[in-house]
Amino acid sequence: MLLRMIRFQTAFLLKRKGALIPFYILLVMVLCNFLENVMEFQGQDVVKMYQPVKMLLL
Repeated sequence: MLLRMIRFQTAFLLKRKGALIPFYILLVMVLCNFLENVMEFQGQDVVKMYQPVKMLLL
């Protein structure tokens, strides 16, 4: 029930142009941060990463 409602509300919001633009901007920012972190920490162990919490982009 809850997942269906979340899916419905998300689909409803993404049909509006005012919500679609910030959604894509945030999506691009998250993907860029992810790719930057992958390139920076390539071949390293998780323990060697500085601030693993930063990786979450919260």
